[in-house]
Amino acid sequence: MIVIGGGLAGLCCATDLVAGGADVTVLEARDRVGGRVFSHRFADGQVCERGAEFIDGQHTEVLQLAASLGLTLTTRAAPSDDIVLIDAFGRFGTAAQASVMQQRVAAGRSFRTEFMLPPDEVGADFVQHVEALRPDHLREMHRIVGGNDQLATRLAAQLGDRVRTSVAVTDLDADLGAVTLADGSVLHARHVVAALPLGPLSRIWPSMPSALGAVAYGIGAKFSVQIRRRIWQDHELSGSVLSDRAWGEMWETTDDQPGDAGVLTFLLSSHDGAAFATLPDAPRRMVAEADRFFPGAADLAGEQLLTDWTNDVHSIGAYVAFTEGQQAPVQRVMAERFATVWLAGEHTDDHTGFMEGALRSGRRVAARILGDPE
Repeated sequence: MIVIGGGLAGLCCATDLVAGGADVTVLEARDRVGGRVFSHRFADGQVCERGAEFIDGQHTEVLQLAASLGLTLTTRAAPSDDIVLIDAFGRFGTAAQASVMQQRVAAGRSFRTEFMLPPDEVGADFVQHVEALRPDHLREMHRIVGGNDQLATRLAAQLGDRVRTSVAVTDLDADLGAVTLADGSVLHARHVVAALPLGPLSRIWPSMPSALGAVAYGIGAKFSVQIRRRIWQDHELSGSVLSDRAWGEMWETTDDQPGDAGVLTFLLSSHDGAAFATLPDAPRRMVAEADRFFPGAADLAGEQLLTDWTNDVHSIGAYVAFTEGQQAPVQRVMAERFATVWLAGEHTDDHTGFMEGALRSGRRVAARILGDPE
């Protein structure tokens, strides 16, 4: 069996298949596993997430996998309104002090942060679906100590040489179960799991159903900068800001980590954020923005990281954002078997956009393959 994609969906699927006695090869085009789960470690041991960051309290697959791998999770509380800033109409102040208009701006930015697209491009039924799965008191409760990508690296370590990185697939023939690699070699399998986003999948699978090609992905980037001292604490603030400017939202990503330094992360969401991320001086401008709220931050700025998921050829976006009425029929298509091909990934699960959805999809596909009588 072949699994295309070494993210959480593909690795989880492969792990279950191997446990069921299958012979599996995982092909990953990147030089690392994890996909859109991508942690960075600073010299002092602090960690930031270049991709998926937060784990909700009801994400049972993530919580159970972390426990089985011996990983520790932090538990955090959402910052209160008196330590969060809203930046709108050229002025900023705490959320507790914000005017009604500023609060509306913050709500609009929060939507773009959640779905990585503006409200008029996301189906209201999909929004309601996502919101129903996320009770407020369970949102963004956890991160994994040492980096979320340990979920992937430890699964890959267990799979050993079954996982092949830096191996790009250039063509997928579902009828023949033929997978062509960049070096021209061809692998064959009775079952092929395509566990990669739909954009990259469309480039290697000429006969991919047209309904899947119409699915939109949220767009944007993340920028993180380590500040040698958590200067925002001097002002009794959390480091969290919602803004009407193109960069959108900022927070401290090390609020549950020790050390004098702290890492501020910007989420550049939706069209304005994605465009801003491509500017040559975007990192400098974001550091200047941090300094606007927390004077002195620029002088204390250290290592900086910009991760543009829109222009990452292996992702081509952040995560799925269905239009009105699209989710149910498209996910029915994605649940089908296409000759030898099965689909996995966050886009195929109810928990779209989350590590939880990726893991659930991988387990579901593995169970169907192992139960296949053919």
